[in-house]
Amino acid sequence: MSVVLDQTLEAESNLSLKILVTDDDELSRRLMRVILTHEGHRVEVAANGLEALEAVKNNKFDIVFMDLSMPEMDGMEASRQIRAWENEGSHTFIVALTASYLPEIGQALFDSGIDNYVSKPFEVGQIQRLLKYSSPSSH
Repeated sequence: MSVVLDQTLEAESNLSLKILVTDDDELSRRLMRVILTHEGHRVEVAANGLEALEAVKNNKFDIVFMDLSMPEMDGMEASRQIRAWENEGSHTFIVALTASYLPEIGQALFDSGIDNYVSKPFEVGQIQRLLKYSSPSSH
């Protein structure tokens, strides 16, 4: 009996997620892609908030990592527009990636529709814990 339970737990921990990484910094996008694909996830990238909004409209993602400071459309505005587009329908889990998180803007992040945040530079373990928490099976 425990063998079946162990296999089930292992299968859940190896759940492959579809992830969008949005960041204007190419090196950051590449680093996230390497980390996430190494963990077995399917990863797409966007270079700004406009690209992220279009990607979310055209694909179903389990999680979107969203840089806050980007040209054309920043992460908070992109998150607001994603939430408006979802219009009470599906809920894409959005995680802000920020090098300059200030506690006083925390409420503004959540008001824009962002579910969680990770401060840069981050540790791989932070991303792994966040993915486990935000996976569809954990809701």
